[in-house]
Amino acid sequence: MLRGEFCESTLVSFVSKTQKASHRNSILAGRSSGGTSELSQAVSDFRMEIETRLADGQNPSQWLAQEMQLPAEAAEQLGDYFSDAFRSLGAIPSQQRW
Repeated sequence: MLRGEFCESTLVSFVSKTQKASHRNSILAGRSSGGTSELSQAVSDFRMEIETRLADGQNPSQWLAQEMQLPAEAAEQLGDYFSDAFRSLGAIPSQQRW
């Protein structure tokens, strides 16, 4: 699989896990979960977390490996993917930005 495709599939996997957790939490809180807006918000929040780390001069790979429980190689590739985007754009696109 190409590097970019691998990063995208890793992001989809993370978002899927986040959505499932969000759905479980919604059920526990007595709320119904439609999925679409929650998924969009989870992706946006994830991107903002990555941007915050990059803006602070951190490489997000270690955080991705530890907090998101990604394999080291996946975390490194995803970290590189977002680092390149941040260098090119000066920000990571999210619901809060763009």
